[in-house]
Amino acid sequence: MIKFLKDFRFKVVEDPGDQLIPLFEQGRAARVSRGNIEFQMEESKSIGAKACFNLFLTDYSDEEIENIKILGHKCDMQESIYGEFHFFRSPDGGVLVL
Repeated sequence: MIKFLKDFRFKVVEDPGDQLIPLFEQGRAARVSRGNIEFQMEESKSIGAKACFNLFLTDYSDEEIENIKILGHKCDMQESIYGEFHFFRSPDGGVLVL
């Protein structure tokens, strides 16, 4: 998941000392940021536990999206009256939409 997030130009700081988690499963934690977006993630140690990561972002340029595709991430594209949407599947089964 870390490589996936870094490919999308997120800054990932593993086990930062100023973070509130891990609270639940006592797994590895990370603070993730890009621009003015910041969130925290935690790895689960529970067998069968699953929480898919889904995110919709609008600040990616066409060049950035092409660079992500070049890195080997599969992309499904859909068009609507609002423009093009690029769907990338995250390693945990979630979706990142640009």
